[in-house]
Amino acid sequence: MRNWLFVGILLLVLGSIHSVSGQNNWRANACKLEPFAFPDTLPGPELPVFVQSLEIRAKMLYDSALLRDAAATLARTEAEIAYNTPDSTRSKVDQDALATRLKATKTIELATGKQRKMAEKSHLLATGLASMDSLQQSKNVKRCWQGIEKTFSAMYPIPKDKVRKIEAEKTDSSLIAAADTLIKSKSANKKKGKTPEKASPQFKSYQASEDVMLNPPQQPCLLARQEKDEFSGEIRKETQQLEILHYTNPILRNYLQGKHHIVCEVSISSAGPLYFLNLFYTIQDPSAKKSFGGIAKNSILILKFVDGTTLSLYNQRNEEGSVEPGGQIVHFKGQYEIDKTLLKKIRSAELDKIRMAWNTGYEDYDVQQIDLLMRLSKCL
Repeated sequence: MRNWLFVGILLLVLGSIHSVSGQNNWRANACKLEPFAFPDTLPGPELPVFVQSLEIRAKMLYDSALLRDAAATLARTEAEIAYNTPDSTRSKVDQDALATRLKATKTIELATGKQRKMAEKSHLLATGLASMDSLQQSKNVKRCWQGIEKTFSAMYPIPKDKVRKIEAEKTDSSLIAAADTLIKSKSANKKKGKTPEKASPQFKSYQASEDVMLNPPQQPCLLARQEKDEFSGEIRKETQQLEILHYTNPILRNYLQGKHHIVCEVSISSAGPLYFLNLFYTIQDPSAKKSFGGIAKNSILILKFVDGTTLSLYNQRNEEGSVEPGGQIVHFKGQYEIDKTLLKKIRSAELDKIRMAWNTGYEDYDVQQIDLLMRLSKCL
């Protein structure tokens, strides 16, 4: 499979070279792995050529993102096989190294998946822009360019040492320019006999490390509920309900037309010393109550973490499910008590999969938001 990936990368590079052969500088620069500036002359007669250059660049980024994502998936699969293959001769140090490798490959796969979605969106925007008339192109070309360059920055971030060098060069250039301006101003005022004007204020140079688009701030803790019980005096809290995973049976993909078959959202709540994990399932299936049968009291939920450890929880109440008025969507809720050992684990480890016990059998689901429980548990 690696050989096929290599062939794919080679074909991509050759295709990119062929597509810009004999074209002007814009089209050539569109395929370079460096920022692509927006011309000051647009909109103008060069607009059609620039739009075509954007389409070439968006296609290049999309192809590259697809290959990256495929390579990341392959690396994660190999790491999973290596980690899960029994070996009595393997030491604990080697097992820990495999766990670290698996965690790293999953993090990379998550990042490349996001980049692939960004590149796909940029490619669709560029393709749509190319099919517009000149008036619509002039209105939408800058927005399309911004989307493509945002994708490029995500896929090819500037190395920190290069960022520092660029910032230093910018600072030196601005100081030299300011000094030249001040000297010229003093010389001119001296000739005219005027008092020299104060130097203009200096602004802080751009730093990529402080750019919130490249380094978004940590999401704040949002509590959906926080109240005090009038009788017991206990403080009750519950975090916001957020999606942790989704799953669609391949057989149902054409039927659902882009919708997810199963979406699971979670929240964590506390009542005094007790903590609970709440699962909220939304299932796009009118016969879900029959297919899944509900969630029985004391039914098991197994959490598997990225490091390979598993912990079991048990549902606190019987759940038969509720159907929305349209009859097409069914909701189920499970509530599982968390002891101190599990709470400590949730706060320090990323979640990999869950095994959900329904009344008709169990199902395993891959978790997309592997750090969500870590963030939610720290809010309480």
